[in-house]
Amino acid sequence: MLKVWLVLMLFFSFSRAEWVSSLKPALELGKKKESPVLIFLWRQGCPACAYMERTIQSNPQVKERVDRIVVAHIDLNSPEGRELGKKYRVLGTPHFVFYNPVLDKELGSFSGAVPPALFTEILNNVCAESKLKC
Repeated sequence: MLKVWLVLMLFFSFSRAEWVSSLKPALELGKKKESPVLIFLWRQGCPACAYMERTIQSNPQVKERVDRIVVAHIDLNSPEGRELGKKYRVLGTPHFVFYNPVLDKELGSFSGAVPPALFTEILNNVCAESKLKC
């Protein structure tokens, strides 16, 4: 049983290799890769957050695009999350901020759950406008 658990943990850690739970390392990784950073602010018990997390991880079109960027997956109830919530004036979750770590510049943001096709379109636009690798 332990071997099965370890294999599953390795699988999920590799499938989410670019997901980071804190902003500073996400920005460092994004800068190193010359990739946008998606700051995904979520809250436990938020159905829309759970929907977007499932969409990002399982929808093939969304996952393909997200796998090429860095995701900072930050709980809004954590100390860092509360600070970011104030900085980005988050009124509800999920809240997404797209960030260019090379230019140290916000690219845009939105709140709420959106269908996979719209989320993919948003990601495509962010990648095109940022001129970063993604």
